[in-house]
Amino acid sequence: MNNGKRGVGNKPARMIIGSLLIKHKMNQSDEETILAIQENPYMQYFVGLSEFTDKPIFDPTLFVNIRKRLGNNDFNNMSVSLLKKQVEKARISAEEKSKDKDDSNSGSSPATDEDAESTKFFIYLIS
Repeated sequence: MNNGKRGVGNKPARMIIGSLLIKHKMNQSDEETILAIQENPYMQYFVGLSEFTDKPIFDPTLFVNIRKRLGNNDFNNMSVSLLKKQVEKARISAEEKSKDKDDSNSGSSPATDEDAESTKFFIYLIS
């Protein structure tokens, strides 16, 4: 993402879109959204980070540029479409893990618990 010749690199679309979804669902200001994501590992996972960081994911002023490019109708349509897909993927994954768990009669694993928490967060975002 660092490019000395062309300026600052782009942020991944998942990070921008996920941050916008969190911002609008939680009805927060730009600064509050960045702080909330900075403090919450589930939100960081939602926006595509692979590990927890205590640094802001980007400057809150980036939201202004995104709002200028993206109208309300486009954002609403995109939000509904993305969240439906994510919830469907999470539901299928949970069903497969439940089936595997029933087949093996094994206990809960940390990965399963983390996936369950992430699924709860995704469902919260669309409700």
